[in-house]
Amino acid sequence: MKERVRKYVDSDGMYLAVAIDEGVEGYSIGWYDPSAYSFGLFIDNDLSIPTEYFLTPNDLTEMVIAVETCQSFFRERQLEEPPKGEVFTFARKKDAAECMRRINAKLWLWQKEKKSPLPDWASKALENGWLPPKGWEP
Repeated sequence: MKERVRKYVDSDGMYLAVAIDEGVEGYSIGWYDPSAYSFGLFIDNDLSIPTEYFLTPNDLTEMVIAVETCQSFFRERQLEEPPKGEVFTFARKKDAAECMRRINAKLWLWQKEKKSPLPDWASKALENGWLPPKGWEP
């Protein structure tokens, strides 16, 4: 059984969730706003995101981490990446959930790393899909 990774909640109260991608067969990952009962931005294959979409520098960093993690996941699984600017769509919900777990883990570590830097081995392991055990501290 996979170890649960705590849900990362940003400063606006939004968190990542898997959604059925309407109009396309598959699943996508997006930032869900529980106060509005709707999704905000979905993670797409584009790191040249206009900064006016983000209220804080943290918002931009969170999206960059999410995009890079999706790109890495697609390459690792030898899945075809969407064209630049299109949303990452997963054929299987299981794959979308696994990718979301990795994004959450990296976002938690990024948040902790702002307080105390990660050891070099942990950074390299994280890039290769390692998920830290619950309660792990750098």
